[in-house]
Amino acid sequence: MLNDPNQIHPLGFTKVRTRVLNSLMPKRSITWVFSSFMLLFISLFTITIVYVLGSIDRSLFLVLIATSTLLLCMYSLIAGIFLFSHKNPFYQEWKDRLGYED
Repeated sequence: MLNDPNQIHPLGFTKVRTRVLNSLMPKRSITWVFSSFMLLFISLFTITIVYVLGSIDRSLFLVLIATSTLLLCMYSLIAGIFLFSHKNPFYQEWKDRLGYED
């Protein structure tokens, strides 16, 4: 079987994309931000389930939901600032290669 040089293999593209993303942002930072965000997001559902089961009263539920929502919004803002302001020497080079303009 002959290999077509013009054919793009999906596995090769996935490897290149992973390498590009790892060079732009460290994987550990993305993992930490995403896992913390999911923990805060799941806590909202946990509070709602506990309220539906009748374990807490309405006033406490409203305070907990308001506090959790405020923390989720603040964390999202802080994580966005962190991810946006992260400087990497390869970032501008990849932006130039991919054709992005500031």
